[in-house]
Amino acid sequence: ATPLVVALAESLRALRTVPMEEHWQRCRRLAAACRAGLQAIGMKLVARRPADGMTAAYLPAGIDGREFLARLYSRFGVRVSGGQGQLSGKILRIAHFGAIDEVDLLGAIAAIELALVEFRQIVKLGSGVGAASEVLAAARSATNQ
Repeated sequence: ATPLVVALAESLRALRTVPMEEHWQRCRRLAAACRAGLQAIGMKLVARRPADGMTAAYLPAGIDGREFLARLYSRFGVRVSGGQGQLSGKILRIAHFGAIDEVDLLGAIAAIELALVEFRQIVKLGSGVGAASEVLAAARSATNQ
């Protein structure tokens, strides 16, 4: 398990490069943008009060979650998680911790939009990316004031 210990040490080293509050703020910003983006394309959030570490949303009825996630990866190179237990095949989950930035999030939302269209869902392309971008831009301008 030496590679795991080395990876953990490197992750902790990276975490210490900025104050922990900055990590939390980044996660909060990404989570708000993700929720806005997914809701703009008609996806319903799983949690009524979602945590900032991860966003979970229901896939539209009739879409097989495993097939959808496989398409996201094979077609766009985007990895998101599926549901577990009762929610297996019904939801997707997007993490906001780790080496994930604004461009990664916007790319994932764009890929979700395109994949939904490929699964014959009615989606106004760009609506999710636009909503998420607005949240990110507002958060940036609020911190620059």
